[in-house]
Amino acid sequence: MALSNEAILRSINEDRALGSAMLFEHRHRQASPAFHIQIMDMWRSSDELVVIEAFREGAKTTLSEEFLLMEACFGNFKYCLIFGETYTKACQRIEAMKHELVTNMRVLNLFGTQKGGTWSENKLLLTNGVLIEAHGWEEEIRGYKHHDMRPDRAYLDDIENKE
Repeated sequence: MALSNEAILRSINEDRALGSAMLFEHRHRQASPAFHIQIMDMWRSSDELVVIEAFREGAKTTLSEEFLLMEACFGNFKYCLIFGETYTKACQRIEAMKHELVTNMRVLNLFGTQKGGTWSENKLLLTNGVLIEAHGWEEEIRGYKHHDMRPDRAYLDDIENKE
């Protein structure tokens, strides 16, 4: 028996690792290891600050894109800043999320069309009013504002460099 969209939404709202497996199966060429579930659980926790360290190719960035996209679709934040090691790398996170929003039929069937008014190189505005904005680590990290909203979520991706 198939689950209703309401039941699926309830399930993935409670379990982001399950949501990742259900909605983004095509992005996971190999079975997810247990630490992927732990990462999702840590991000979903009530802890204000979470640091994830894992080996290269551990899928941290892939999981973060999926997690932030689910959180955005559920409206669990209003304004998220993504900081990458460079502006270009941060914008790649936005591009990957845009791609999923327009091509992933599972996401479209559950959440509907999410293309809001502003989709630019570094911004992704969803129809529910959630904004995700990308910047490079070399940029100022203070003073961001969208209409009357200040960022209430931040994600820092691979901000280390050789220097």
